[in-house]
Amino acid sequence: MNTAEQLNFNGVLLELLSGLATVPDPAHQAVNVVVTGIQLDSRMLRKGDLFLACFGRNHDAREFIGEAIKTGVTAVLAETGGQWQGTQIIDGIAVIAVDNLSAKLSEIAARFYGHPSLRLSVIGITGTNGKTSCSQFIAQALANSGFSCGTIGTLGYGVYGKLQETQLTTPDPVFTQMALAEM
Repeated sequence: MNTAEQLNFNGVLLELLSGLATVPDPAHQAVNVVVTGIQLDSRMLRKGDLFLACFGRNHDAREFIGEAIKTGVTAVLAETGGQWQGTQIIDGIAVIAVDNLSAKLSEIAARFYGHPSLRLSVIGITGTNGKTSCSQFIAQALANSGFSCGTIGTLGYGVYGKLQETQLTTPDPVFTQMALAEM
């Protein structure tokens, strides 16, 4: 079961894209589909997912769009550029080019997971050194004061004292929204 199923999400792609991307009328039927998960990593895709194909530091995820379609994704959002312009229908799947997709990931993920930070009090910690220590001191102080407190960072994510391991020191926007939704 993927995280969206665990959180009982059922969202229509067209609603998820409202105000973020222009979808021409002929393509509305192809994007009027239910999205059951969102994913930046093509290796993690499942049937029903929305694949977000962005430029990465080391890879161009748009190179994996063909493979993503074969896994049964609901649709693909691709960073605009090269052959990816407008909306294309490939094997019945909409591939929508989105200008500045990377800059819109946080909003897309927040919409998908129901804007979880709106129901939480959130503290952000930035800096070069000491972020993990600082977050753990704050979490411990809040927990000792009777508050439920979650953290996301180097040590993992989740409720203080019951962190789930992650491979990411700095999680991407999709992971961040998923982790917030689970708290």
